[in-house]
Amino acid sequence: MEPGSAEHSFEPKRKGRWGTLSELACMAALCVWLSGSRGFALHTWFDIALVVGAVGFSIASLILLGAAIFAWPDEKTERVGNFTFLWLVLVPIGIGIAIWLGIPLWQWFQSIPSWAAVIIVLLVLIFINMPKGD
Repeated sequence: MEPGSAEHSFEPKRKGRWGTLSELACMAALCVWLSGSRGFALHTWFDIALVVGAVGFSIASLILLGAAIFAWPDEKTERVGNFTFLWLVLVPIGIGIAIWLGIPLWQWFQSIPSWAAVIIVLLVLIFINMPKGD
């Protein structure tokens, strides 16, 4: 294999991916071991961080394993990582915020008279369907 060949240019990238993969797998194993030794109880923020770390590092390891085995280009690895981050991190956070805001809003709607709630809902629907001015 000559230094200028295409095979030579991909070799350091694959070695780097395997090194990163082994580091992420070790971090995942450490988080799982620490969580297991503490009894998998989610009583403190540290326990929650360990479980989230175990899941996150495991998923990142699987993504890098696919990238290393199938020799994905960096763009595809980044796309898969971003997509996974979106669905595993941002969507649950969004659902949590919606629930956090929705419960007090629901309680507030229960405390007002029904005719006022109907008027508020109708006003919101009118505002949403209002044509935009040019």
